[in-house]
Amino acid sequence: MSFNGRLTLAIVLFGALGGTLSAIRSRMRESAITGRIPQQIVAGAITYARPLFGAAAALGVFAFLESGVIALHPNNVAATLAVSFAAGFTERFVVAAAGAVAGSVGSDDSKPADSKPADSKPADSKQ
Repeated sequence: MSFNGRLTLAIVLFGALGGTLSAIRSRMRESAITGRIPQQIVAGAITYARPLFGAAAALGVFAFLESGVIALHPNNVAATLAVSFAAGFTERFVVAAAGAVAGSVGSDDSKPADSKPADSKPADSKQ
């Protein structure tokens, strides 16, 4: 399949369409928004950015298709656009992975599990 501007635009649009549908589905599942205001702001920003993530995911998948790392049979425009839509729709897995990484960066996991504060006493000692 030849690489041209119209096909690239179609791939980006189909990826963004998949990301938009993913955002709509997630908003419909979250009928009542709960949580703190900063969490709601972050969730809203991620929701509005999903079409961009979907477009980026579609371009990434297209790069893998063009390089031959992923084989698509039949390798035609319709199949490429279908895969682009699917890549955009499944961008939420990318968002979830990014959220897990961001959550682990903010947590204090640097202490060993068996470490105790200096003022704590062993559980088996008599007082």
